[in-house]
Amino acid sequence: MTYNFRYSKFLQGGILNIIFLGLLCMASIGISMLILKLIGISNTKVSIFWDNNPNIALILVLLLPLILLALFIITGSILYRQLIDSKGVLNIFNNCAILHYKGKEITLEKGEFSVSYGKVHFGRNGISNFLYPVVYVIKTKNEKFKIYKSVQEAYELTTFKQRMKNYVLNFLWILQ
Repeated sequence: MTYNFRYSKFLQGGILNIIFLGLLCMASIGISMLILKLIGISNTKVSIFWDNNPNIALILVLLLPLILLALFIITGSILYRQLIDSKGVLNIFNNCAILHYKGKEITLEKGEFSVSYGKVHFGRNGISNFLYPVVYVIKTKNEKFKIYKSVQEAYELTTFKQRMKNYVLNFLWILQ
């Protein structure tokens, strides 16, 4: 019997995720500053236009970085979710099982391994199950393998209404 499954290569919400989003923030702010410089908002030769239209200048200075930041963060998080997602295969036979995980072929002999299940909590007692990745720990005699549930698959299996409910509940939890 063969089972195909998806897993995350890295822990959701880990340091790699924070670094990736931080780089996207810096890139979006840098690009917005470059655009503002190219349209001449700080140039004294074009200051007549900006003096006559102060509302446009204010909108460009305040909203352009925010719009670019939102676009970069949204597209970056979607790409990140798809990049860390990978596929694995579990072949089950009568006396053993073969797990194909992270490019390795792991043989699991009958009675010589254990599987435990849990959630990774990031030091808070929130109410959303969507934020906590599920981890399966497979222990053999020599090694211990942690398989994180696929973030992309969890996103695809929830509806828009469920995700919005989780976001609202998390926001209310933060306000407490």
